Amino acid sequence: MYIIIQDYSDKKYVKDKQVARCGNAVPPPFAEALVRANLPELCQSKQIDA
Repeated sequence: MYIIIQDYSDKKYVKDKQVARCGNAVPPPFAEALVRANLPELCQSKQIDA
């Protein structure tokens, strides 16, 4: 969930402006799932040999 109460200069947003700013937001779990599905080679954990 995103909570957008104010901008970078502490100016408060009214409710409809808060909702408008959330419209294109991609939640981190969804972004991670997209990357894992489309770029699995970048998601492999690297094992360091001691």
